[in-house]
Amino acid sequence: MQNIIFALKNKEIVVSIMFLSTKRLLLCLLIILPAVHICAQTKEFNIGFFVGTSQYNGDVNMTKAYYSPHISGGIFAKQVYNYHYSARYAITYGELKGFDSDFKNLYQYHRGHSFRDNNLYEFSAVCEFNFFEVNPDRDEKNVSPYVIGGVAMFFIDDLEWYQVFNFPMGLGMKFRIATRTELSVEWVFRKTFTDRLDKMESSGLGYKNFKQYSFDNTKDWYSIASVSLSFCFLNPQSSCPVYYKKPYELRRNR
Repeated sequence: MQNIIFALKNKEIVVSIMFLSTKRLLLCLLIILPAVHICAQTKEFNIGFFVGTSQYNGDVNMTKAYYSPHISGGIFAKQVYNYHYSARYAITYGELKGFDSDFKNLYQYHRGHSFRDNNLYEFSAVCEFNFFEVNPDRDEKNVSPYVIGGVAMFFIDDLEWYQVFNFPMGLGMKFRIATRTELSVEWVFRKTFTDRLDKMESSGLGYKNFKQYSFDNTKDWYSIASVSLSFCFLNPQSSCPVYYKKPYELRRNR
């Protein structure tokens, strides 16, 4: 009987602790969420486009970073939270191709595999981090290298549902060429979870002369090197068309 009472008391203590922990968690959320909302106010909203080339890395091309480029392009929207951090959402089109005959490898020479017209469509959400501030208030040296990382979904032929995700990561250089115009140059690689970008896999093609066609334990990559142009719009919460200007500039114009 004493053991039952002791167990019930322990349960009451556990429930009380859980209730207090829940209250503290809710209190923390009530404090943190408004702060996050305030910190996440958008300074700019940008819309732009980019053109470039798409490249493939996999069983056909295992060594060359910039191999068999094909035209690619897309459009994007970007939210600038401060002049170091921004979030970018893009729709991209690219094409991948590769040929064993491009490589001086005896195995690839005998295999003789090739693929082309492998069109891909991608939707990505990435974060940009500028090492230096790039903002409309500065007239000189308004340039910065930046890094990119995020997540994306892409679609090509013969993909399973769990293979559509990839992780973009890359480097770029950004130039503020006008108050509301940015020019960027970047190269972003995509880590995928499929071995089918080259339309070749051992389970589908089998073996040739007792040798494996593809390497099952390695996944394919693709990259896009591009030049983009974006146009910056005012903060939606600011109705003043001169909010970018400094106080001394306003006094000088009176």
